[in-house]
Formats: sequence, C-alpha cells, structure tokens
Amino acid sequence: MAIPITLENQIKLQKNWEAICDDLGVKHVSHKLITRGILTQKELNDVLEKRTQLEQTQKLLTLLLTKDNQHFECFQTCLQDDYSWLADGLCGTVVTGEDRKKFTTSLLEQCSLPQHPVCFEGRCDEVEEITQLFLNGGQLASIQAFGGQGKTALATVIGHTFVSRLGIRSVMADLRNVSTDLDIVKSLLLALKLHTDTDLEHLNPEKLLTKACQEVAQFGQKILIILDNCETAMGRDTLDYFRDLLSKLNTNCRNAYVLCTSRDTIHLPNMKVHVQPLDSLSQSASFSILRWYSPTLDREEGNVLGAKCGFMALLLHILGYLLNQGIKAADLVKELACSVEFDKKLFGLGPELQDVHACINLTYKRLSSKEQMACQLLSVFPSMFTANEAFALISKECEDITPLEAQGTLRTLCNTSMLVYDKAREVYVMHSIIQAFAQYEMSAENKERFNLHFVNFMEPCISGLNSKGVREGIIYFEGERDRFSKFLDIFYILSLSSRQILYDKMKEFAAGLSALHRYDHAFRAYKTLLETLLEVGEMVNSAEAAFLYSKIGTLHKDLEEIPAAIANLKKAIEIYESLPDKYSYKQYFHSIFNLSSIYVSENKISESSMLLENYIAEAPDLCSRFLFTWLNNAIKPAEMRQDMDSFVESLLNTFIHSHSSNELFESDIPDTPIGVIVELLNNAHFIADGMKNFLIDMFVFELPMDARSGNLSLLFEKLLTDISETCEEMNMPSDEAMELTNSLLLARPNNAGDYYKGIFDKLKRIFGENSNQIGSIIFQEACALSTQGKHADALSAFQRALHIFEQASGECPLTAETLLRIGQEMIKLDNADGAVSFLRQALAMNEKMLGENHEQTANMILSLAGALSIQGKYKDALSTCQRALRIFEQVSDQCLNMALTLCCMGEQMRKLDNTEGAVYFLRKALAMNEKMLGENDEQTANTILCLGFALSAQGKHEDALSTFQRALRIFEQMSSESVNTRTAITLNCMADEMIELDNADGAIDVVKKALAIMEKTVGENHEQTAISFFLLGRALSAQGKHTDALCTLQRALRIGEHVLGDSAITAYTMFYLGQEMKLIGDIKESLDMHQRALDIRRSVLADHEDTLLSLEAVVDLLDLNGKPSESADMKMEATAMKERLEAAKLEVQKIARVAIERFETETSAKTTQRQLEDLDLGSNPANPSGGKTDKKEADSTLT
Repeated sequence: MAIPITLENQIKLQKNWEAICDDLGVKHVSHKLITRGILTQKELNDVLEKRTQLEQTQKLLTLLLTKDNQHFECFQTCLQDDYSWLADGLCGTVVTGEDRKKFTTSLLEQCSLPQHPVCFEGRCDEVEEITQLFLNGGQLASIQAFGGQGKTALATVIGHTFVSRLGIRSVMADLRNVSTDLDIVKSLLLALKLHTDTDLEHLNPEKLLTKACQEVAQFGQKILIILDNCETAMGRDTLDYFRDLLSKLNTNCRNAYVLCTSRDTIHLPNMKVHVQPLDSLSQSASFSILRWYSPTLDREEGNVLGAKCGFMALLLHILGYLLNQGIKAADLVKELACSVEFDKKLFGLGPELQDVHACINLTYKRLSSKEQMACQLLSVFPSMFTANEAFALISKECEDITPLEAQGTLRTLCNTSMLVYDKAREVYVMHSIIQAFAQYEMSAENKERFNLHFVNFMEPCISGLNSKGVREGIIYFEGERDRFSKFLDIFYILSLSSRQILYDKMKEFAAGLSALHRYDHAFRAYKTLLETLLEVGEMVNSAEAAFLYSKIGTLHKDLEEIPAAIANLKKAIEIYESLPDKYSYKQYFHSIFNLSSIYVSENKISESSMLLENYIAEAPDLCSRFLFTWLNNAIKPAEMRQDMDSFVESLLNTFIHSHSSNELFESDIPDTPIGVIVELLNNAHFIADGMKNFLIDMFVFELPMDARSGNLSLLFEKLLTDISETCEEMNMPSDEAMELTNSLLLARPNNAGDYYKGIFDKLKRIFGENSNQIGSIIFQEACALSTQGKHADALSAFQRALHIFEQASGECPLTAETLLRIGQEMIKLDNADGAVSFLRQALAMNEKMLGENHEQTANMILSLAGALSIQGKYKDALSTCQRALRIFEQVSDQCLNMALTLCCMGEQMRKLDNTEGAVYFLRKALAMNEKMLGENDEQTANTILCLGFALSAQGKHEDALSTFQRALRIFEQMSSESVNTRTAITLNCMADEMIELDNADGAIDVVKKALAIMEKTVGENHEQTAISFFLLGRALSAQGKHTDALCTLQRALRIGEHVLGDSAITAYTMFYLGQEMKLIGDIKESLDMHQRALDIRRSVLADHEDTLLSLEAVVDLLDLNGKPSESADMKMEATAMKERLEAAKLEVQKIARVAIERFETETSAKTTQRQLEDLDLGSNPANPSGGKTDKKEADSTLT
C-alpha cells in the first residue's frame, strides 16, 4: 500500500528544512537517490538543472513532499552515510500536538471545506472505508444516496480527516446550481482558489479544464477534490462535459483523489468508480443523534421516532431540536401519524421518504410568523449567505426589524436545523430539501413579492457589476454567479407587470453580461426581455424589438450557433428597414456588419459583398465608421479567398483617403481603425497598395510619434516587422528607409527587449548584414535589455553590435560608445577585469577622436575609475578620478558628473584609510548635489550615505549616525526596489553606529526593520540580509546574550558564504564569530574560525587593517593554545604588515593633501575669474568705461 508522506513526516521535514538546505549537496547523494528509487532520472535532472546548491536542495525537498511515505524513509536512510547529522535530526525531531495544530491550521487556509459537523454519528465506517480506498490506490469514488441522508456531511468529515490525519489538502466544489459547462469548471477553479484571465480564450470551458488539471498536477502533493451535489451536473446539457472533467482529473492528475456526492449513479465508460451507497442510519446511530439533543430520551421511544423519520440524518436533527425544547417523543410520533398523508409531492420522493414533509412541518409550524416568513424569504438565496445579507433581504419585507432581531431569527432557524451556520466561513446554508419545503409553503402572492425583494436586493450587485472593468467585473461575477443566475430565473417567472417595471434594469444587466463575455447568461437575459416585449402586442415591430433581435443574433454568433444568428440578425434588419429613421439606430449598422462577417466566415463572399456594398452606397459616411469593425471580424488569413481581395482593397483605400491619419488614431477602443489595421498588416498580401498608401500618408500627415497608446505600439511593432517589404516595393532609398525605421524606433513600446525578435532578416535585405543601421537597432535592443535588468542578455547584444560597428566603420563614436557600454555591463556582472580592458579601449578611441579634454572622455575615465576600484586598485582609481575631475573643471564650473567624481574620490580615500580626505571631498560633492538636485534627491542621499561611512571610519559615530538618519529620511520618501535596498543598507549602517555607541537595544530594533525590508524585497539570500544578521549578532553580544549571538552570527555566515563566497564581508563575519567563540571559552573553535578569516583576508585584502586584526587575533589564540613557535612567526608577519600599512598611509595622505590643495586652488581661480567676468559686464559702477579692467591687472590677480 503506497501511503502518502504522513503528517508527522511532513512536519519533520518542515522543521529541518533550513538545516538540510544549508548542508546538503544533492550531487553527493544523487546516485543513492536513483538506485533507491527515491527519484526518477528525469526528476533528478530537473533538480540538478537548478543553478545553485540551495535551489537544488529546495527542489529535492519539494519533490519529496509529493512522494509516498516509503520514499521519505528511504531518504532518511540515504542521508545516514554522508550526512548523518541531518538524518539524526530528522529521526530525532519530536512532533508535538502544538506542531500538528499549527500545521493543520496553515493547511486549512489552502483548503475550501465547510466546518466539521458538530454532531456526526454512525458514519465512521464509511469514513474509514473511503479513506482506505484512496490510500490503496483508488482515485475516484462516489457517495450515493437520497437527499437528507448526510452525503455532504460525510464528504466534509472525510476532507477534514485527510487534513488532520494525513496532512493532505482538501477542497470542496459545490455543483448545486450549475447549469452550463462553464459553471462546472468555474466551481472547481473557485474551490481550488484559482483565478482565470479575462481573455476570451480563457472563457472556453475546455481550456479552463486544462488549466485546472495543470494547476492540480503542478501542485504535486496529494490533494482531495470533493465534488458535491453532482446530480445537477449530470443534466442533459452538461453530462458529457462532467464526465470529461472526471476523466481528465483521473488521467492527468495522478496526485488527485476525487470524491463525488450524488443522488444519482455516476457511470463513466472505461473508468472504475467506487460507489459508496449510503443506507439509512442504524438504529443505534439515530438514537445517539436524538440523545445528543435530549440526553434523557428513552431508547424505545427514540427507536420509534427514528423509524418514523426513516432514520434520515436531516430529519433526526430537526426532530432532535423539538425534543430539546421539551416536547415528548410520544407526542411527536402521534403528530407524525396524523400528518402522514400531508403533501407527498416534494421532489417526487419515494415511499421510504414519505414523512419528510411532515417531519419538517412539525418544526416549521412551531416557528413564529416572522420566523416562518424569514425561512421562506431566505430560501430564495441560491446558496450560502451572510448575516448582513440575510438582514438586508428580510428588512425589505419587515422594515421595522433590527439587525439584532434578524440575528435572533437566524439563530432560531439554525437551532431548528432549518439553517446550518458555517462558523469557519461565517455563512449560512439551507439544505436543498428545506429550501424546497420553504418555497412550497409560499403563497402565490408571497412568491411574487419575495422574488421582487430578491431582485431589489440584487440591484446594488448589478450596478457594481456594470461599474467595474472587465477583469474586476469577471472576478466579481464569478463570486456571485449563483445569485446572478437566480436573478435571471426569478425575472423569467415574474408577472408581466413586474417584468415591465424591471425591464430597464434587466436590459442594463444584459449589456453588462455581454461586455464581460458571459454569453450564456447574456443570451438568457435578452431572450427573456424579448419574450416580455412580445407579450406586449404593439411592440412586436418596434426599434426595441429589432435591437433585441440584433443582440440575440450577435450572441448566437459568439456562441457559434450560426443558423440562429443569421435568422435573428435578418429579423433585426427587416424590422429596422420598416422604420422611417433606420439610419439613426447604431445597432442597425451593427446588425449589417455582423451578418456580413458571418457570411464571410461561412465562405458566402458574394452575399457579404452585396450586403455591404448596398449599405455603403446608401450611407457611406455612416457606414465607414463600422468598416474596420467588420474587417476585424470578417478577415482571417486562413479563411481569406482571392475573390475578395479587390473588394476589401477598395473599401480600405476609400476609407484611408477619406480621413486624416491623426483621425485614425483618436481612440483606443479595440474595434476602431488603429486596432484593425494591426490585424490587416497580417494580411498585407491582399491590401498591399492600400497599406503602402497608408504608410506614406502616415508620414506625410506627420503622425505624432510621442503617442503611447497600446494599439499604437502594436501598430509600430507590425510596421517595423514589415518595413523591409514595404520599402522594397516602394523603392525607397536606404537612407530614407533608415529615417522611417528610426521614427518607428522612437515610438517603440517599453518591452523593447522582445520587440525586435524576428525582424533582422528582413532589415538586412535593405541595409546589409553588417551595416551601421543594423548595429544601431541591436544597440537599442541592448539598451532596453539593460534597463530591464537583463545584463547578461544586454552584454551579448552590445557585443554583437560592436562586431558590426568594427566591421562597418572601424574606430568611430558608435564603436567607442559600445565599448563603454560593454564595460559598464561587465561591472554590473562583477567582471571588473574584463570591464577594465574594454573601458581602456573605449577611452583610447575617444581620446583619439574627441581629444583628451572632452566631456565624453571624462565620463569614460570615471567609468574606468569605478572598475579599478572594484579590482581593489584604490590608488589607481583615485588618480584616474583626479584626471576626470580636471577635465570636468575645464568643461563646467559645477556639474553632476563633477559631483559624482568628487564622491568617487572620497570613496577611494576612505578605502585607503584616509578618512580626512574622504570627508573633505564627500562634503564638496554633497554641496554640489544639494545645489543642483535639491536636498531630497536620490543621488544626494547616496552621497550622504557615503559621507556617513567616512565619518564612521573617523570614529565620529554620533555624527555618522545623524548623517545616516538624514539619508534614511530621503530614501523613505521614495519607492522602488533599488531604493528599498538602499533603505536597508542605511538601517544597517545606523545599527552599526548604535552598537559603537553602546545602544544595543536600538540597534536590534533598527536591524529588524532592515531584515523585514530585505526579506520582503529580495529574500534571505542577499548580501545585505547577511550583514543584517551579522549586526544583529553583534548587538546580541553587546547585550551579553552570547549564545544567541553565536547562533545569529552562524546564520549570517551561512548566508554570506552562499551569496558572496570568500569575500571581505564573509571574513568579517568569521572574525566576530571567532570572538564570540572565544568569549564562551571555545578556544579551539575560535582559533579555527579566525584562521579561516585570516586566509580569506590575505587572499582578498592583502595588506589591510582588517588583515592585521586577524593576524593579531590568531597570534593571541595560538598563545592560549600553547603554540609559541607558530605565534612567533605570526607576530613577525604582523609587525612587517603594520610597517607597510603606515608607509602606505603616509603616501595616501600626501596624495590627498595634494588633491585637496589643487582642488582649492582651481576653485579659487574660478571664483576670481567669475568676478573678472562680472566686471567685464559692467557690474562696477565706479568704472565709467563699462567696467573693463586692464589685462595685466587681471593676470596678476589670477596669479
């Protein structure tokens, strides 16, 4: 027996998930996973295809949850050899009652089950039998019984059993009110908590069923799907689809158990269905239910009473309430005997249930008149309803009732079992038998009035439906589908006078349904409206009747019922033709063009041509606005015939030349010209001349290229795809074609990365394969990819463009710019060495073409400085920045690039431990940014952040903290993923300063905020997340919580090693982890950790203050471990490094001093120059000659 992974083992896996992900390397156990049958070869390949070790392990554990329990046991054994601590962890994990409760509570959130019945007796054997059937390999079972026997209650208990005992997700779809194929699959999707898209293709029941099966199969883990009240789905119109649904679930979803409840037998050809018939409850179980209500009930009386109600669960609960109210069993038996002949028509029930009506009536007649009224009124609800909805409906009959009184009425109805309250979902449900009884009790007068109450109750829903967009409207409709269907049913049976009053409301509802593509429901609505109209004799040949015939014909067309569509549209046109003002009706033209498009789809070209030409001749101006709608509906490439080419072309040309191009683009409505032209471009073979003329007209009329409508973007995409053929046919020269291409490129949509695929072969025929034009298009594609964050794809595209530019033009601005962009992409991809090589090439080329003192040359130099800094060559980066600064100073007094250069210089000095120079240049950069960008700009905030780093390095922690807080205030005003990351960085910096200022509590609060941001935006596996945990560990250590600090630092180290590998940050974490180990007395482990940190720092940082700290820490620990010889060698190394660092520090200070002096001199000279220029402009009132100054005096001033 293949038992799914047990609830206990699922919890064990969940509790050990993180430890397994941290330590397990799937490659090391892959052979065992195959040989022991835990995974198939395909599944293993899927696992190993994942990029990182973490992703591979997560995929493996996710697959394990879909396996049988035997596979889980084998997995534990598989770990025993190489990962014994993980195997021991799994085996030794204790699963508590609290663990089970927490797990099942979480699982129930994914389920869609009614609450567990309060009193459930006599069906435990059936629960166990069906459960074992599924566990033994069965996939499809059916619970069959008459109404009221407890089918739904049994299925609900089985669902809760699967959740609480097996940890298997369970969902229930209620099919009680389905009437179409779409209703059935939508009920299933609703139970699975899946939403569908709003495209027309997603309203296809077959495609939706495929989607549902895919979702269930992709879920992977076992799932129980309960289909309740299946007898409704087995009607004549939906039986085939329902059988297909069961067949596909059984065939395509091997992880799904399907349980149906039905009053009728479910028979599926070529498929085994286990049928679980439900007999009446046993005498003992019936007595137990009655005793639950009346503990003192005599067994003999209880057995008699149970027999009188056929041992039906529903009736036992109803009679139980009466016993609970103190009515004697003997009296109830007498009352039932007297009413045995009372109305046996309900549902046409068999003799064994002949007392159903009488049993319900025993309770019903004891209700107050207001409670009886409420029971009848609530029976109008097609399915579940809330307390507020019940009050809203009841209050339409009893205007003086209060919400509290309505709540009391609902409570009474629940106590009597007339209603059932589902506490988990906070809704009330009326059993279908009780519902039928209550509606049977309605008088004709009450039925009309109560139905009108429900219609009025639905008015806000209908208004809400019509006020929403398509997507929101469809979701809203699906949530209220049962009620909207009930609204249609009720309208149909209302009296003519009531329907006339509600006519406009129903018409509004029908239009809304049609707009949401709910064609079945819209058809019913319009059909009922037409029948209402026809009952009023004088309206038979009215414009309103023609309108309804037209709408019904269109809906028949949408439902692919062509003969009925043609008949109704012809009838509509016939009535419109009889009216004197036919051209004033918009629907008249819709009828003409819909009928014409149907003729085209049926290959009746001559009929379509005659119909359309006649009406264009009669009213060309009026018809032209519907021309493109007709073309859009009528023309499909697969169906187009040659005998229609000339006809369509003449229509198109007439329309194009009767409007300006701007007029064609005024609307974004899909059926306006622009939307249809996109379709027509797919059929360019039969409208070539018209399309050529249109292209010429579009540029003659100078169509505004800044338009950004979705349809316009689609048109540009199509135009760009077909431009080569158009240009060749029009004999356009290459430069004119390029101008046209560039115009289209300027208006390209944002998703330009996918925009150019498939067009290059056509464009190469015009421009040549290695032309600058093709290179320019590839270059723009690369820029778009870079903007989207797809840097690897962008790099590849830039390299392709470079190859073309080098072949086409050699050294040119395009080549230099492309080299620069390649270098920038490599920096983003952490390839600093490659970046430096390409940036140096770009710089050399730019200097040769533009000169050494050009602004663009300076920009390239600044990019090169950034790459050198990433390489760790801070001195080279600093001198490179100085070179860029000199050029920027010549170009402009102050500019953003100068501020960026000063900031970069400050950063290099900080990295070279010259904090004074760093602070100086960062303050200068900040002043420029504030002046040019303002105090709340992102670049200003970035500069403030860098200044905070420098102040912290100076040991000015209070100043650094206030600086970081200022940066934080700016970042918090913005909202983007990059800014969120900056916010987290700033919070981490604040926490670091707080730790230095002995404010560990404040640091912990701030770090937790940073962690919340990072986990929300980028997840745990990120550099800043590792830093946050590192800082949290330090703060805990400062509080004296060394054990907690140790665990937190270890977590930070795991993330750091996973994300960063052997990096400076990883070494930093190891250093403090070693310190914690030392504090708790674990000297050996501390030495090992410090040695690891030292090895990384030697490799990554070489001569550095942090490397020196690690050397000194290792020396200290070697002494403690009694290793004096090794300690002595380390001391010598540390002394030599200290001397080198001191010498380097002096050299950097000298470089910084020279840089500062030079910058101040240049700034002073520029200030003097501005003063002299002011004098030249006459700003000196004492100089009557206009303020000119002697050149010698000016020169001496400058000197």
